[in-house]
Amino acid sequence: MSRYAKAHAKPNGPSDARLTALQIINDEGVKGKLKGEVIVITGTSSSISIETTRALAMTGATLFLTARDAALSSVRAAAAAILTKTSKIHLLFSTNYLSHFLVYKLSEPALLAAASPDLPSRVVSLASSAHNVHRINNPDNYDF
Repeated sequence: MSRYAKAHAKPNGPSDARLTALQIINDEGVKGKLKGEVIVITGTSSSISIETTRALAMTGATLFLTARDAALSSVRAAAAAILTKTSKIHLLFSTNYLSHFLVYKLSEPALLAAASPDLPSRVVSLASSAHNVHRINNPDNYDF
């Protein structure tokens, strides 16, 4: 059982003791210990990415942050801008229901370059049920 299970027993309300992202960074002992690593976080203008960014900033890693934009052309531009500044990405934390696939595909070489037998690269994709509300434009034309 997770060491955090007890904290999630009563979500919401006055007795809500669920952990914050920063508490997990502290519990895992990585505060200030990721210097030299590169983390890309998408969607940092809202959602869970805001708290994720605050917590991961405490690790000492170099952070590249993107804001939300529905245009896939902006995803391509952001990935290109990041890849001109770094050839390695150790962690890609993406929030969205479609563009994170494109971000991954464009970042794949840098993720592979950062991977080692001792420390593999990581991809974290987080999506909500927003895909149920919004339709995909021309779903047959997504050859990333």
